[in-house]
Amino acid sequence: MPIRTHNVATRNQIADALQIDRQYAYQICAGIKTASPALARRWHEVSPSDQLWELRPKDWHVIWPELVNADGSPAIALDIHSLASEQA
Repeated sequence: MPIRTHNVATRNQIADALQIDRQYAYQICAGIKTASPALARRWHEVSPSDQLWELRPKDWHVIWPELVNADGSPAIALDIHSLASEQA
């Protein structure tokens, strides 16, 4: 289940299991805050249906490159500015 669709009860259960503030869990689910890599791993252990790429949407592929070709993993947006500077 995508983390943005968690209802309040589910979100609160995860927050309580992780011993984090419920508001912080809301902010992570809403995309307002990003979980640290360590918290993302713990979150995924508590709620395996929540994917690491949902918890770290901008840099999951850098932190966990082994997930790049995993089932369901999102496409990685290429930074064309980085590619251009590498080729220069």
